[in-house]
Amino acid sequence: METEASVTQASYESSHENYFNRQKHSKVKHLNRQHLLLAAAVIITVASALAAKPSRWETEARGRKAEYIFLEAANAQLRGDDASNYELLRHAYEIDSDDEDAGNSYAIYLIHLERDDSTAVNKGLGLMKRYFDNNPSDLYSGLNYALLSQNLGNPDEALRAFRIIHSMHPERTGITYRYADVLAQSGRNDAIDSALSVYDSLEVSEGPSLELTSARMRALFLRQDTASVINEARRLLRTAPMSVENNLFLANVYSSFNSNDSALAYFNRACDIDTTNAFAVYSRAGFFHEIGDSAAFDREIFKVLKMDNLDMPTKMEIMRGYISELYGDSIQTPRILDLFNAMVDMHPHESDLREFYAAYLFTIGRYDNAASQQERALDLEPANEQGWAHLITMDIRAEEYSRGLTAANRAIHFFPESGEIRMMKGGILAEIDSIDSALECFKESIALTDPSELETLSNLHCWIGDINYQQNRRDSAFVHYQMALDLNPLNVLALNNCAYYMADEGIDLDKALTYIERVMDQGEADGAWIDTYAWVLFKLKEYAKAREQIDRLLNITPEPESELLHHAGDIYFMDGDPDKALDFWQQALKLSPDDELLKKKVKNKSYYYE
Repeated sequence: METEASVTQASYESSHENYFNRQKHSKVKHLNRQHLLLAAAVIITVASALAAKPSRWETEARGRKAEYIFLEAANAQLRGDDASNYELLRHAYEIDSDDEDAGNSYAIYLIHLERDDSTAVNKGLGLMKRYFDNNPSDLYSGLNYALLSQNLGNPDEALRAFRIIHSMHPERTGITYRYADVLAQSGRNDAIDSALSVYDSLEVSEGPSLELTSARMRALFLRQDTASVINEARRLLRTAPMSVENNLFLANVYSSFNSNDSALAYFNRACDIDTTNAFAVYSRAGFFHEIGDSAAFDREIFKVLKMDNLDMPTKMEIMRGYISELYGDSIQTPRILDLFNAMVDMHPHESDLREFYAAYLFTIGRYDNAASQQERALDLEPANEQGWAHLITMDIRAEEYSRGLTAANRAIHFFPESGEIRMMKGGILAEIDSIDSALECFKESIALTDPSELETLSNLHCWIGDINYQQNRRDSAFVHYQMALDLNPLNVLALNNCAYYMADEGIDLDKALTYIERVMDQGEADGAWIDTYAWVLFKLKEYAKAREQIDRLLNITPEPESELLHHAGDIYFMDGDPDKALDFWQQALKLSPDDELLKKKVKNKSYYYE
């Protein structure tokens, strides 16, 4: 059958041929104007028709190109290159918007990447709907479309899609469940009735089950039909009255409706049916916790933790849950300690249990006891590098430096390549003024630390800087502070200490101010930071600002040390308040009676440059 374009083309060719024939025989040299206009109109018509309707080979070429790009998108997806996958799918769709496969794949990415753009999301859903309506047998794509429709607030379309999918795959119980759930979630009584009918059909084919009962109960709950909800749970129990799970299920249903007497009766029944069932006892413990019976809760928790048939990881999980409930209330500390002591007596050779106990003791400030439990844990399991680090930390917090040094040396025996342990040992040596040994440890730690551990390396150089400054090796100190800041520009300890010592030395005060302001920008200010800030401002002769900061620090420091009071006196004196300055100096002198500079300031009631 000829197309409109081909007919028009034939007419044009016929007219063209007649014209030249007439020219040949009649010797006419000029075409009649009317005939010329008619010929031009025919040419324009042909051109328009060809432009509006591309030839078949052009359409096929465009489709082949889109198909190739679509395959490249699939390759990008296999490589895990989501960005390229999305761009290739978009390009394939733009080339051939009639390609349903490309449009559907592009739509999925479009919805996920442009989820905040309602226009893009609606466009994507429209493309997915087109694909689904034309390919309802594609189960995966259909489910994806139905779920997206539901999640994006189009329940009616989700229900339509699930109805179609269910009709095509009635043998798939998972889809049947989902279809019934969507029906029920619509909230309409007729849809809930339909959902219950679907659940009835599932029960006929699959038999009663906890999953099916739960689904029916959800539908009935949407009707706010409490009696029917409870009856469903009771009906399930009648199918297997000696089932621990079914009794617990009914107990929890009663508990959810605050029918506590009935709930407890079925919790007790479940525990009586199988006295070795730890889950039943734990569930009853949870019930006691819900109704606020702490004594019964403790009793049940202890009972379940004493069960021999319960593995240790599960016991540890239960303990963590129990302790997390009580941890924030210091009044509950004895209950927690009782539990730990009972468990350690029952399982004396469980290193994880002792380490957990040690961590709890550490958090409540019982550092010596924590270290004792941690040491026992390491005796049982010495191949635990972090465990050794925890033990050393506990000894340091207990100010048991000799014990901490012993622990560090034992740890190095097991982990000779540990930079972290060497660093901690160096910290202890610095604390007990074994300076040369401390520096040696820090240098060994730097050599053992991975170059990518910039924060650790920065801290090590800061520590070396501190020691060098205290040993009057000022130049070396500032070199190491700079190395620390090159590795980690936000190392607040290095920034604070470097700024403080610069102020003390009276050098690079503008840089010192930059450093301490960078520290203050980190968040809630530490007392040491505020002191440094005030001292830098004082050295810059910004006395009013310095006084503002020192007052801020004094207000949050209940028992200020001598150095802070000394600074406060200097700042107040230079800000024009010598009487208050003298009061601060006198307080500082009481705390540091051998300080000669303070004696001089108090005696002469005047500031002296150091």
